[in-house]
Amino acid sequence: MAGMLSNSFDQAIGVRYHLLNSLFLNLPYQHVMRTGTLLPLLQQRCASSFEKGKSATDILHDFFAEHVPHATAEEQFDFLFNVIQYVERQVALFDSVEDAAFEQVNDLNGKGTVPALLLRARYDNKTNELREKLDHFSLRVVLTAHPTQFYPGHVLGILTDLEHAIRGNDFTLINQLLQQLGKTGFINREKPTPYDEALSLTWFLENVFYKSIPQIIELLASGLQINLSEWKNHSLMVVGFWPGGDRDGNPFVTTDITLKVAARLRESILKCYHQDVRLLRRRLTFHGVYDLMNTIEQKVYNLLLKKEHTYRTPSELLRELLAARALLISEHNSLFVDLLDRFILKVKIFGFYFAALDIRQDSRKHDAVWNEILNKLSQNRQSITAHEFEQLSEGAKTDYLLELKTNSVFVDFDHELVNETIQSILAIGRIQEQNGEEGCHRYVISNCQSALHVIEVFALAKLLIGTPKGLNLDIVPLFETIDDLAHCADVMHRLYAIPLYREHLESRRNHQTIMLGFSDGTKDG
Repeated sequence: MAGMLSNSFDQAIGVRYHLLNSLFLNLPYQHVMRTGTLLPLLQQRCASSFEKGKSATDILHDFFAEHVPHATAEEQFDFLFNVIQYVERQVALFDSVEDAAFEQVNDLNGKGTVPALLLRARYDNKTNELREKLDHFSLRVVLTAHPTQFYPGHVLGILTDLEHAIRGNDFTLINQLLQQLGKTGFINREKPTPYDEALSLTWFLENVFYKSIPQIIELLASGLQINLSEWKNHSLMVVGFWPGGDRDGNPFVTTDITLKVAARLRESILKCYHQDVRLLRRRLTFHGVYDLMNTIEQKVYNLLLKKEHTYRTPSELLRELLAARALLISEHNSLFVDLLDRFILKVKIFGFYFAALDIRQDSRKHDAVWNEILNKLSQNRQSITAHEFEQLSEGAKTDYLLELKTNSVFVDFDHELVNETIQSILAIGRIQEQNGEEGCHRYVISNCQSALHVIEVFALAKLLIGTPKGLNLDIVPLFETIDDLAHCADVMHRLYAIPLYREHLESRRNHQTIMLGFSDGTKDG
């Protein structure tokens, strides 16, 4: 089996890659022929000399002495820089060839795929159990920010076009796109901001997740003989989003950036909707339906570009889409109703938020924030001092914070961290107003070590954005170190025993999200 996969890989990817890689030698750029000719010799020299224990400096010295003996230091440097550029583009080409051959190399109906799951359920006579499981199951894919791993957006666009050209064996276009890659920078000239990181990931939301998540649900619904309009669980796959909200991961994240990223996520999903509605309007040209779709298209356009409040919530958009659907069924023989159902499914999945923006901060920062708040309040005799607070037991500290009534938003703080923390929580409320509650409903506490660390966030958020109906926010403890993981069960037991927090969980459908491990904690272990 391994031999068959190897042969399949070589035929679908290896042979095609080597064929297309030869095009690099003909690119009309300075020194490209020399770079492409010397690169295999450099690779061979590196491999053989490294086995002999030679250093990188000695390997390069020997290489230049043998193959380019008269090159100046500057010319040697230029050559190595050209090698990096050349290899970067070879890697990009290989990635595109591999993506284009995905269906040939991978068994799309094999173990771990949706078709295999459906087949096994039928074979084991567990189709009904699978239906029930899918009604309550939810997978959360969280996109985090690692900007050094990203191609810039314009490069991603070229690679997407290159993949399609390779699939279609369009060698003329492939050659043109390789030339474009040769002239296009792969790195940003400036260090990416948290907003830049978010922009890089929204490309994947628009071009991958927007298409793939509904397709997976459609495949499951079809295999289980469920009409797509009757699919219940629109949270089967949800996307979490950290760039722009992860203060612990990036100290340059500010409230302004958080709000800007949230606005961009809303803009991105509306842009996707507008494209789909325009395509739908070209098919739904029937009496009554066309006028309705034309109105919907105009409203989405105005919501997207003119920022008019044509739809305040996704439910308002869905109401009009369902009206169009009813007309299709009653008066037009359900023609193209499947296309409309697919779009309705997308609106139910992504709402006006696309991905849920998570806020994350380290517990030690919350300790510092509360010290400043208590000291400030104590000046007006509204609180004990931070030193007096520190002398209390953990239970007494919890009770004290939960009993505070002073809304910190009305207090003038001189401390930047306090103001930024308060504004970041207020931003959650603003995002929920614009994008819907799903748009920002999780606050992750890094380095969480106690129930008090959760209550610190809960009490502050309750004062700032709580309503008479409760707090529309999930507080998520992240237990990272091995020691914290060993004690996290006790921490959660103490947390669940706090009456006010239990009431909060009841308002959140008795759901408590807990994060375990994560990167730093895994390294610690």
